[in-house]
Amino acid sequence: MRAAAILLISNLLFLSEGLSVCSQPQPRLVCAEYFASDLVVEGSLVRTQTVYDKRERSYRVANIYTVRVSHIFRGDNEENVRIYESNDSGRADFDWIPGRKYILFLFRPPNHKLWELDGCGNSGPISAANAVLSELDKINLQASHGTIYGVVSKGRLDMRDSGVRVQAHGMTGRYAAITNMNGEFRIRVPAGTYAIVPVDASLAFQPYELSYSDPRHLQIQPGSCVQVQIMAHDKLP
Repeated sequence: MRAAAILLISNLLFLSEGLSVCSQPQPRLVCAEYFASDLVVEGSLVRTQTVYDKRERSYRVANIYTVRVSHIFRGDNEENVRIYESNDSGRADFDWIPGRKYILFLFRPPNHKLWELDGCGNSGPISAANAVLSELDKINLQASHGTIYGVVSKGRLDMRDSGVRVQAHGMTGRYAAITNMNGEFRIRVPAGTYAIVPVDASLAFQPYELSYSDPRHLQIQPGSCVQVQIMAHDKLP
C-alpha cells in the first residue's frame, strides 16, 4: 500500500498544471456521474469572477462562474448556480464563454456554499453534448436493477488484467462476471449495497486511490450505475 501511494504521488508531481488529475476508470460514464452528482443542469454563463491570492495579487487562485439555469435534470430547483473552479490540475478542459450554454454535473463539498464540478467528467458546452444528452435519456429511475462497471489493472493502470473472476456480494446474493481483454467487467445487480470481491488465489487486490467509488461499499440505486478501479498484485510466496 505504501509503495502504491509513493508511486501515485510521484506521478502527480510530474503532471503539468494544465493536465487534469482524473479519478479512474476513464472515461466517466454519464450514468455514474449523474447519480454521483447533487445537481445536473443546463444553463448559460452570465458572469465570471476571478479570485486572486491575498498576498500575490497577480496570481489567480480560482474563478467563480455564475450560470443561469434553463433546465434541471437532477436536483432541487435553482434559478442560478455559482460554481467554484480552482486554478489547478482539476479544472475543466473547456472554455467558459459568456452567453454559451453548458450541461453541468455539480456537487457541493461539505460546508461549502458554492458548487464544484469534476474536470474529468461530462460537463461541457451543450453544443458538444449530444452523446451525453442521449445517455441521460436512457436513465430509467423506475428500474429495479443497477449496474457495476469496473476495471482490474495489474501493477499499474495501463496494465489491464483479463480473465479475472469478479463477484459482487450483497444482501440478495452474489453476482459474478469475468474481466474482458481490456480488464473491464460489468455486473447487473438488484438495488442495494454491495462489495466487490475479485476471485483469484494467486493475486491480492486493493482499491485504487483514485477509484471513483469504493468497491468495498457500493450503494446501487434503482436504474443507477457506478464505476470502480481495482489494482491487482501477485501474492507474496
